[in-house]
Amino acid sequence: MILRIPTVGVDSGPDWANNINASLSTIDLHDHSSGKGVKITPNGLNISSNLSFNSNSATTLRSVNFSSQSATLADFASVYVVGNDLWFTNGGGVPVQITSGGSIVGASGTISGLVSPASAQYASGTGSFSWFSNANIYAIMQSGDVRLYPTAYTSPNYVALQAPAILGTTQPSYTLVMPLKPSVQSFMTLDASGNMAAPWTVDNSTIEVAAGTTVQVKDQGITLSKLAAALVQLLAPTGSILAFGGTVAPSGHLLCDGSSYPTASYPALWGVIGYAFGGSGANFNVPDFRGRFLRGVTGSTSNDPDASSRTAMNTGGNTGNNVGSIQGDDFKQHTHNVPFGQVEGNAETGSGVLYNDVSILAISRTSTGASTVVYGNETRPKNAYVNYIIKT
Repeated sequence: MILRIPTVGVDSGPDWANNINASLSTIDLHDHSSGKGVKITPNGLNISSNLSFNSNSATTLRSVNFSSQSATLADFASVYVVGNDLWFTNGGGVPVQITSGGSIVGASGTISGLVSPASAQYASGTGSFSWFSNANIYAIMQSGDVRLYPTAYTSPNYVALQAPAILGTTQPSYTLVMPLKPSVQSFMTLDASGNMAAPWTVDNSTIEVAAGTTVQVKDQGITLSKLAAALVQLLAPTGSILAFGGTVAPSGHLLCDGSSYPTASYPALWGVIGYAFGGSGANFNVPDFRGRFLRGVTGSTSNDPDASSRTAMNTGGNTGNNVGSIQGDDFKQHTHNVPFGQVEGNAETGSGVLYNDVSILAISRTSTGASTVVYGNETRPKNAYVNYIIKT
């Protein structure tokens, strides 16, 4: 501290007194700063009561290490730690929690968990809020109903966006994907996956918007030819089999004669029948019903006991219990029990039936008196010919 110490036997009375007085003045001025006393070490401090800074700030501190408290404190205007969280008791003695589990507590005016890299921003120029889960990545917003007001708020009326009430019971969550803006006025659709689209346009030739609010069919928008085409498809969908009295298939139909066609020429028909009646690769066959009776697929019934032995109509076609398979003619096995050698007939006409244990023969007498056997080339009911056609 550079004290002025009087020298015994050298300094006279007045000098002695002056030196003592100067040294005492220096001692009074010491504050343990450089040149004013030895600096006090941390071990030299023993603070056992409140330490006042006399309304001054504690500056150039690296950090403040708090002793964790077991409960909130009644110290007014104080910051402290309870457990692992930061608290503040305001001037009214009300404890306010600042942090919880590593994030800011969601008290009034704050957002819980809004810590970096998440952020919320407000752009005064556009008057819009932006919420980010990470840098340049917009956050997912979760809420109840969303109420939309006009930008210039002039009334309490709003439009509410609301999730279906059935969600959470039988309907799983789904994402509603908004459509791209169409280039012209269009109808909007929603598929089963939640994708919205605007594939159908208001062309103002068949459909028009009247008075800007009503969608209606335009006058002459549905012509007889358009209606006929729609009715044909409705009444006779692609793949329908029809009996036809002509020899040339009408437009939109093909004869069921087993012919092969490119799949690219009749994609709709091929999409329905595939290779059921034959074909492979880029070609498929239409049915061949020439000289054949039609029969329904037996399916799960036992109406066709020989279903498993049915064969393909053409190479590559279906077999077995499937559309397109065929089977040849047949006569069900049966027996007749009659006396051996019994004859029934008409003596005047010379016709009759001869029975034995082996066969039954229908016989008739000709002009020469000879007998002939009556039979045909197949077993069949009475019938009439038509052409079958299939809708393309």
